[in-house]
Amino acid sequence: IVQTIRYNPHLGFLYVTSAEPKSSIKFDSYNLKIATFDNINKSDYYTVSTHAVMHYYGSEVDCLPLERWEQEYQYHRKLLRIPVFALFRKWKAFRVWCTNVRYKKISKCRRSLQEHLFILNESLRPALIDIKEMCYHISDMPLCRIEKDHTYTLKEFQSAQYKQLEEVREICVCVFLYDSSQKMSYTQQANKSYHCRRLTCFIRLADYLIVNTTHMLVVNSISKLLSVFQEHITHTPSLTLIQSWAGGETSLDPDVEVKQNVNTSHQPMFITELMLDTHSLSYQPSNDDFQVLEITGRFEKTVLSLDTLLQDTFFDAFTQPIINKKVEEKTCGDGPSLEEILEDDVYLQDIILNIKVFILF
Repeated sequence: IVQTIRYNPHLGFLYVTSAEPKSSIKFDSYNLKIATFDNINKSDYYTVSTHAVMHYYGSEVDCLPLERWEQEYQYHRKLLRIPVFALFRKWKAFRVWCTNVRYKKISKCRRSLQEHLFILNESLRPALIDIKEMCYHISDMPLCRIEKDHTYTLKEFQSAQYKQLEEVREICVCVFLYDSSQKMSYTQQANKSYHCRRLTCFIRLADYLIVNTTHMLVVNSISKLLSVFQEHITHTPSLTLIQSWAGGETSLDPDVEVKQNVNTSHQPMFITELMLDTHSLSYQPSNDDFQVLEITGRFEKTVLSLDTLLQDTFFDAFTQPIINKKVEEKTCGDGPSLEEILEDDVYLQDIILNIKVFILF
């Protein structure tokens, strides 16, 4: 445009307007074209002469010498070659695209969580909180009851443990009622099927929470039993002290005397009777009767007597709903197996093995 007006001064001046609309990605302040007066944008156009460039923008007019306007154009082209400005449109488009994609993903995840996360469901949230609270309280109830500084007979010890097991055995579960007596349309039947699947998933979740709690209950109770045995075994008299009793001698070693006093002040856990007759010595209860491991077996038997909720026929209304007068197939299984969990728990089996060692000792 500059060269045209310079080499053709007889033209006087040229009308110039933007070659692209502002909404176009090709829009540029210097992307201009020559036009007739009828084809220019009357609110934004230029006039270019051999002396100056006039920019008419609304009611405002800006005037620059032709040489200055040409120089600014060159500066403008150099600026556009700087990467920050050259890539600006791509960066902006990419950022807008990333923002939109992130927003759509977040919205999709939000909807999915609201539909599938039970804690966000207004109906199931109280039940889930109640189940977690129940599990929390039950986890604090040990399956064994051992009073400190109390000496038991074997019968007393067994009675105390069996009584404790009966108290812990009553585990409360959350019950949901679903009224299916009224007649439903096909769409309502489909909605019922969906909600039953969701409730089945919720029941399965409750099963895992309860099974995990009972598993930890067994582990913690047997661990407590082992810790009690370990504590008592530390008070076992040394071989030197036992030999001094056999010889009827009083030890002159102060350390032995102190240890003897400490051991004397410690209450034993069990009472046994030594029966002496002319032919033999026998203990009451006998070694065969004194089977503490039976208690650990009762621990496992107590928690295994509790069926999972998915096995309970009460919940068949959700696990095997009647849809369009047809009983749906039960596809959720019977829930987690506590028996297999206990068998596969290496830590628990090691504790039981250590208890066997203490009993033999």
